[in-house]
Amino acid sequence: MSNKSIFSNKFLYLLLIVLLTSCTNSHQKSFLNLKNAFIKWYLMYNPEKALAFGYPLDPDLKDFSSINENIADINRFKIELSQIDYTRLRDLSLLEFYSIKEHLDFIDYKYNYKEVHKSKPSIYIETLSRSIQSILKQNNFSEVEKISSINKLLVGSEKLFRDCMNNIKVLTIKNKEIFIEDSERLIELLNNINNKLFSSDPNDLEMLNIYTEMTISGIKELQFFFNDAYYKKQNIKKLFDKEVFDLIIGKKYSFNNMYLIASKKIKLIQNQIFDISLKHYLQYNDEPIWVDRQDTLNVISWTFDFIDEKHQKQDLSNTLVESNKKIFNYFNKIFFFNDLLSSDLVIEMDENNYFSEPISFSNNHFTGTKETFCYIQNKLDETINSFDSDLYTIKNIIPRFVHSLHYENENININDLSFELFSDQWFYFFSNILNESEVDDFLRIWLLRDKLKCTVYMINEYNYLKGKEEDYTKKYFKENYFQELDYSKFLFKINNEEFYYSSKFINLQSVENLYYKFRNNPSLPKKIKKIFKEYGLVSIKSLTKNKSFNE
Repeated sequence: MSNKSIFSNKFLYLLLIVLLTSCTNSHQKSFLNLKNAFIKWYLMYNPEKALAFGYPLDPDLKDFSSINENIADINRFKIELSQIDYTRLRDLSLLEFYSIKEHLDFIDYKYNYKEVHKSKPSIYIETLSRSIQSILKQNNFSEVEKISSINKLLVGSEKLFRDCMNNIKVLTIKNKEIFIEDSERLIELLNNINNKLFSSDPNDLEMLNIYTEMTISGIKELQFFFNDAYYKKQNIKKLFDKEVFDLIIGKKYSFNNMYLIASKKIKLIQNQIFDISLKHYLQYNDEPIWVDRQDTLNVISWTFDFIDEKHQKQDLSNTLVESNKKIFNYFNKIFFFNDLLSSDLVIEMDENNYFSEPISFSNNHFTGTKETFCYIQNKLDETINSFDSDLYTIKNIIPRFVHSLHYENENININDLSFELFSDQWFYFFSNILNESEVDDFLRIWLLRDKLKCTVYMINEYNYLKGKEEDYTKKYFKENYFQELDYSKFLFKINNEEFYYSSKFINLQSVENLYYKFRNNPSLPKKIKKIFKEYGLVSIKSLTKNKSFNE
């Protein structure tokens, strides 16, 4: 071959590399522009999210009169996303690509398919309530700034309530009950809000009083309006709809196959629970005459009852503090978690029960501190199982701490906005790690019980949607140790959030698959830790789609 020919081949090869790199850079740049545009758009149209991250000081409420514009924007984002060749994106950008796609699908489902703004007046109440709570939780706001920001929200509530009256077209009995309950809780918050705030200028608090009274009056007007709602309808029993299943779960899944997998999985989980339970059972009982599987199930049932009865605590605050110490101690002994749990947890009592959840959170990581604040309602008349408290820590606190690692490196990313959509997935992942570590037997049993619950609920969702009668599904719950279930809540979830329990089961299966690779691929733990530190928690379903991650 001549030198000229060799030179020509090299030139063509280099030219090809340049063209491919240029093409890759073009798609990468297009995606980064789309990502930044989406985050700005999302925070603009969901200002309560911006407040949750500690800004702005001049807040607004979500504008429900522009929902149709929002849906049009979502469709445009989807079209733009489809025009990007995701195979040419860098690893972290590919994760963001899948996360944005999941988030767009979720918003589209919520407002375009479900049209929650037309059927759930509680989301209007929730928008105002969460915005006020976010301001109250911000430690980087002065008292005067909080008062000013809340006053602006309360002035905007008049339009919010008007949008609510205009938009709601269908109202079920259950959704009306939820609205009444949430609105009464918001009235309680507004009545007590002056006890939380202080200003040296009496005019600030006087205006706050005026605006809170005006808002309470608006809420009561809403309650009266929906009390006479002429478009009420009862919940209608739903049956399996493949089109909706494909939309929510995905076309690659089969409902029947999921049911078969779940049915087999139940026995595997029960066997794991039995293996741990037996020695504790025999401390208090004679060994059974092993006749059939029912004897095994009786041991499990006794153990669940024993754990539940013997580990009730009444002091919610101290129980959570003890739980945090215990769980963090467990995790810090596991090599994978070295240097992952670096934040500080600050627990404060919510003396006046301002916040809508028994336990709620805020953080100030974007203002330069590593403190995560946990607010606990002052409910001394309630009891909690200490192992339920442990599960709460693993499900809600540990993921927040791990996610906060990336805050030092960059501003808000897409996964900060989507955190609630996939935090449950990491609960199962962290649970699997704990289950194979040196932890209390009863905690291990309680973690497996939660996995069993997820599987049982999915099977009963299948039973219900395939036309089984109420007695059948209740019997199945009882046979699997969940006889205390509030059946009406189960029905409400199924009828109002399509394939809710199937989605959770798919998440569980995705986690199981990832954890199997995690245990058997030595390079995978390093990759996951790198993602945590650079990007925080991500959707496990998005993670497993990333080919380079699985290599």
